[in-house]
Amino acid sequence: MMREAGTVKKVLGDELQIRIDEQRPEVCAKCRACEVLGKGGNLVLRVKSEGSYRAGQRVTVDVPDVSPWHGIVWVLGLPIAMLVAGMLLGANWPWWQNLVHLDAELAGTLLGVIVGSGTFMIARMVERHYACRITVQPLGAQSEGAASFNPDDLEEHE
Repeated sequence: MMREAGTVKKVLGDELQIRIDEQRPEVCAKCRACEVLGKGGNLVLRVKSEGSYRAGQRVTVDVPDVSPWHGIVWVLGLPIAMLVAGMLLGANWPWWQNLVHLDAELAGTLLGVIVGSGTFMIARMVERHYACRITVQPLGAQSEGAASFNPDDLEEHE
């Protein structure tokens, strides 16, 4: 578990914008989110808040150690594999070709896109639910005021 300090930048209704303090090199070596986003240094997280926070308040952000390969496999690898499997199945399945009234190549492509897209949507829901459980709490608190984090809400500080 990676634990970092930050400052609440803005409070927008039930959402917080938290600026994470300058990272320690040993922590950055584990996460590498700064490198992925382009610039190193200050990151801003948008977090749904379940507690009451104010701008300028110091908070602790707990980030579980999650391999980036987990997300890559779930959100990219599995849907691409299912796209190819759907294309092969649709091209070789006469019942499907008759149902959609298309030749083998188009029927295979259609089934591949349907299966691949469906798998992508399911994988994205699973990844969002399980991969990143980031919690926020007032600095010095143990588990009060926990807030949930949506991985899509990570943005670069300007």
